[in-house]
Amino acid sequence: MRLNIVNLNTFLFFDTSYHKVVNITGPQGAGKSAFIYNIAANALQKKRKIMFILFDGEPISIIDRISKMANMELFEVHDKLILVDGYSQAVGMSSKEKYSVNSRDLSDISIGLSKALQNKPEMVFIDPFSSLSIHHDEQSIIKTYQIILAKLRESVINSYITFESGIHSEPFYNTISYLTDINLVLKTEELKTGEINRYIHIYSAKGLTLDNKWYQFTIKNNGLINFITQTGILKNSVLHNNKD
Repeated sequence: MRLNIVNLNTFLFFDTSYHKVVNITGPQGAGKSAFIYNIAANALQKKRKIMFILFDGEPISIIDRISKMANMELFEVHDKLILVDGYSQAVGMSSKEKYSVNSRDLSDISIGLSKALQNKPEMVFIDPFSSLSIHHDEQSIIKTYQIILAKLRESVINSYITFESGIHSEPFYNTISYLTDINLVLKTEELKTGEINRYIHIYSAKGLTLDNKWYQFTIKNNGLINFITQTGILKNSVLHNNKD
């Protein structure tokens, strides 16, 4: 299979035939979280059970954002969303979620993930994995990443994990890339007008043919992503239930 701008939309946002782990790397503000929120919203619209492991941001704000993007009521989202709170304990707050992990303890993350996976989610999102570097060295993070990948590949259709670029060593990123099935890289370009152009590139994908192009995309005020082609904007048709 060859990935290009036409089937990139379909591949990124939801496809049940791959059983892959996808790594999304890019600088702050490039749109990493926006991508996984779009993917998650689309999965919810298709009545798929999903799981989020959050290391940055209050759970309620994430749930609210995804529900609006999916054009669903909060109770509908709660019914299909398993949330693992890895944020509250890190900032000294008590979590209100059923599943909560302490990001200062890597073994607790692994154990918490195993417990949450017993709910049999079809897709898992971890955002951002890089935040673990606040409390742990790179080798420890890589070992934990390997453990988590094994658990995800065993029981989940597709998983999406974000990493921030520019804060780890080059060997760290190379190792993560090697361990992951599909690696997507995002970048930004600041214009003289102050506007920011965003681009995505398929860096590597095991078993797939790549075209090595950078694709420009925009993020609308409601969080939805549109790709820009030579002929204009390619609408995010996968979230067909949303209204502009």
